[in-house]
Amino acid sequence: MKHHRIRLRGPWQCTITPSNLAPITQTITAPCLIPEIVEGTSFRIARKLGRPSTLLAEEAVYLMITKPKYAFDVFWNQKKIGITTVDEDFEYPIKELLLERNILEMEGCATQARAFLFEETFLEIRILPSSSLA
Repeated sequence: MKHHRIRLRGPWQCTITPSNLAPITQTITAPCLIPEIVEGTSFRIARKLGRPSTLLAEEAVYLMITKPKYAFDVFWNQKKIGITTVDEDFEYPIKELLLERNILEMEGCATQARAFLFEETFLEIRILPSSSLA
């Protein structure tokens, strides 16, 4: 079964907050290499997006994050929907949470000093099996 993907490449707002320093904010486009940050540095990556315009009743919408390099909290419209696991794909059904205007936020803290690749994040639209519609 084919799925339709809406890639969330950018623009993203990335805020890195080193301890004892002022936050650094920049606009990024995924995939993107986040420069090396020191252990204990917090980060927030956020993107605004609209509701897909042609959703059908038999379609489900999942937020998908490809193999994150750090564990972080995931928020949809300021509601925490999960925590990612390092190097494991993350998915969460969001159709019931969709508004006309939405914000996706990811917040975490570096567990070691290193750069990391912020990879693909997308919405995946799937056709539900007919038995799910009853």
